[in-house]
Amino acid sequence: MIAIDGLRESESAALQARLSPLRLKLLRVPHELVGAVAAGEVEAAVVVVHRLAAAADLIALIAPLPHAPPLAIHVRDGGRATQSVCPPNVRITFGTFSAESVHAGLIEAGLAVPQPPDTTDPGASLQADVFALWGKFRATMVERVDVIERAVVALMEGSLDGASHDAAASAAHKLVGALGSFGIDSVTEDARLLEHRFESDQPLEPGEIGTLSDAMMRLREAVEAGPPPPESRIPVEQTEPSGPAILVIGADEAARSIADEAAVRGLRAVRAANAAEARVALDESELVAVLLDINSGGEGAGLDLLAEIKVGSPGLPVVVWSDQHAFVDRVEVARRGGEGFLERPLAPTLVLDVLQTAVERTRRHALRVLSVDDDPLVHALLDRMLHDEDVELHGLTDPTRFWETLEAVEPDLLLLDVDMPAIDGLELCRVVRNDLRWGGVPVLVLTGSTRSDIVEEVFRAGADDYVAKPVRGPELVARIRNRAERVRFARHTEEIDELTGVLRRQRSERLIDDYLRLARRQGTPFAFAFLDMDGMKAINDAHGYPVGDRALRHVANKLREAFRSEDVVSRWGGEEFAVAMYGMTRDDATHRLAEVLEELGSDPLELEDGGEVTVTFSAGVAVLGPDGDTLVELHQTADQALYAAKAAGRARVLRTGAVPPAGEATIDIAVVEDDEALADLLMHALATRGYTTTLLSDGPSAAEALTGPNPSVRPRLVLLDVNLPGLDGLTVLRRLVRDGRAEDTRVIMLTARAADDEIVAALDAGAFGHVAKPVSIGVLMQRVRRALAD
Repeated sequence: MIAIDGLRESESAALQARLSPLRLKLLRVPHELVGAVAAGEVEAAVVVVHRLAAAADLIALIAPLPHAPPLAIHVRDGGRATQSVCPPNVRITFGTFSAESVHAGLIEAGLAVPQPPDTTDPGASLQADVFALWGKFRATMVERVDVIERAVVALMEGSLDGASHDAAASAAHKLVGALGSFGIDSVTEDARLLEHRFESDQPLEPGEIGTLSDAMMRLREAVEAGPPPPESRIPVEQTEPSGPAILVIGADEAARSIADEAAVRGLRAVRAANAAEARVALDESELVAVLLDINSGGEGAGLDLLAEIKVGSPGLPVVVWSDQHAFVDRVEVARRGGEGFLERPLAPTLVLDVLQTAVERTRRHALRVLSVDDDPLVHALLDRMLHDEDVELHGLTDPTRFWETLEAVEPDLLLLDVDMPAIDGLELCRVVRNDLRWGGVPVLVLTGSTRSDIVEEVFRAGADDYVAKPVRGPELVARIRNRAERVRFARHTEEIDELTGVLRRQRSERLIDDYLRLARRQGTPFAFAFLDMDGMKAINDAHGYPVGDRALRHVANKLREAFRSEDVVSRWGGEEFAVAMYGMTRDDATHRLAEVLEELGSDPLELEDGGEVTVTFSAGVAVLGPDGDTLVELHQTADQALYAAKAAGRARVLRTGAVPPAGEATIDIAVVEDDEALADLLMHALATRGYTTTLLSDGPSAAEALTGPNPSVRPRLVLLDVNLPGLDGLTVLRRLVRDGRAEDTRVIMLTARAADDEIVAALDAGAFGHVAKPVSIGVLMQRVRRALAD
């Protein structure tokens, strides 16, 4: 026997694959290992510790013992030691655990360990993992045999009390369910015989004594011997612990801190300092998420790597963090498929929160299964059987906590054991079927009996199917797959709006609530927009409902294309849509929706008769905090802004509080421009974004409205053309400065050319900034937002 201590379950399984057919014994505390060595039970020992000092203490305890076995100690952290300071049969290794290096250490220490056959048979993999689990649960199985044996003796002596009777019945029942799953089929019927004996209240018949004694003896021998070792193993080639990992791309100390925080949370982190290392990790690692420093590798390299990752692994979530906080950076990340944008500096704990949220989003399509069984061994076996089946298994051993666990997990399928203390599986099934929300969840019952009356009772309780114990992996997987396909189809129908392809309201509300909790905890901006399509009745009346349906799909498609995967786009009924934007400010959200509106305007629906229909919407935007702390409050305030947008002329996005003026002088922006085409374009772009505006078309009217002791218009910002008829823009700007209006009103000059003298003159005169003609609306809107925000 080889004793191992301090390993995680995945590490134990990897090591067992290399040490077969030798038997492992899992020990959890050092004194157990010392005791096993002193008793002569150990042929070799493998111990994993976190510090070198702990290794020295262990050597001091074991080395003096007679016939001390070869000892391989792996130190996860700490200094270095030379082999000369250790006893000859002790080998110390350092760093990240590797089954391969420990294996080599045992051979070097004098124990020849056979190499496993080179096979890739998935059945052998399952067999090896189940065999490795036996080491973890062997003591529990032996204890159950002890309970049964004491009860059998008491039964023969006529001294069996009620508590011992019930404990023996429970232990026998659990053995029936577990032994076959471990491949110990020869004594399953013996365990079943003992279970039936303790289920009966009849006195012991004389002829039963020999039968029970023989069954008890066979049961003990089989359990103590354990399952036969697997005939084949998958070779372990990794030098890192196996399992999914997070890839952290970045070369600085912050990247290392995040990788360390991932390890604290039990997550495996793979680090890559540059794009070349990242490509290797993407090819060789099982990844669930990527954190990418967008500023690493030179200008544009991070964005290029993001696009490359999303092309090669489109389903892999990538969260970007950056020192640059400009809106244009967020847009570029979204266009390349990024699932998150974080502004540095940010604490590693918060970064990991966002990464784990991104991982959870990718797992929403996995089948969530809640298994309720009072035997933890059953959960361990089920977890391994379903590991490769896109199943997210949640195990519960206390049936009294079923309802709170059901609400927390929100399972797609239930696995219920029939025989449990306090509340049995059939009672739980009836409780589920009586509930309006959970009544449709598929239920598979695990039962140790296939008697017709028991099976009839299973289906009468409302179960969809049953699986007989001992559970066989292929049978269970096949039954769950069958149910999974139905669940996924039903879930898609329930969650996705059939007409538009976006989420339905009920599903979106649950997701938005999740993001709201995360945003409140992290202090992250969160915006909520409520949209209503303009003129849908007129479209339906003029062109028919099929064209109206196409219009709805057209808007839904534009919204899905414009927003990141972490944003929630949903149809809330009729012509109304909702968009929740995690990490977006009020201005960012307004600007993004306005861009969608502009794209709709440039991409009308083409009709069969050759005509066109331009589709628009009105929207209101609310943000977490100032506009409310719950989804209900955000919806109410966004809806008020939506109605204000409708009243202001439709086809625009209004922020909460940005109600158009009703005769008052204070407005957001005054546009001073004599070019009618450009003026119309600017006014439309500003109105679309919900800004209140006024248009002045020449220099004298601008000077009269904006300057003097009692100006008729008091804008927060002026977009002022340099070349105006009657009075040039620089003169108007100097008058604003002279009258003290520049303290309350900022000015962006629209220059006819990018000549240095004109730009310098504008800035010297007191302008906040300038934009050269021909004007880029996107660039100008960014300058506008910056001027109004500062």
